[in-house]
Amino acid sequence: MWWKKELNSNCYGGNKGIIPERGKGPAPAPKQQPKTLGKKLYEITKRADGEIRQEAFREAEVLFYSSQIKNRFIEEAKKGNVIYAMPLKEFEELMKKNNLHSDTFTLIDSMWDVLYPMDIYVNRKIIDKEEVVAFQWHK
Repeated sequence: MWWKKELNSNCYGGNKGIIPERGKGPAPAPKQQPKTLGKKLYEITKRADGEIRQEAFREAEVLFYSSQIKNRFIEEAKKGNVIYAMPLKEFEELMKKNNLHSDTFTLIDSMWDVLYPMDIYVNRKIIDKEEVVAFQWHK
């Protein structure tokens, strides 16, 4: 048997490595497949989406710190509330006032990324047939 020769026909000594398989050699390197138009478009979209999200994150920080939303949270907390609901129209007005150009809903998602480390959660809700941006905090 060929494997006994590899192992010196003795299980206590000799070559203790991997037993080579007959007829198997190293596999050839896979050939590079040309990129399809769909793959190129996906890569462009992925880069653009990353840039859009970075800009929205920056704008969310500007909106939170410069437009006194933080002070509104403190006022609501002093009243004993754990939520501050801002009408979506007012949120959009604050965006215009601060010269922010991101999509409203992308900016709300980015507000989540900004406020989540502070244990403040952001959601869009419909309250009394009006769409609001709700900021909620708790332990």
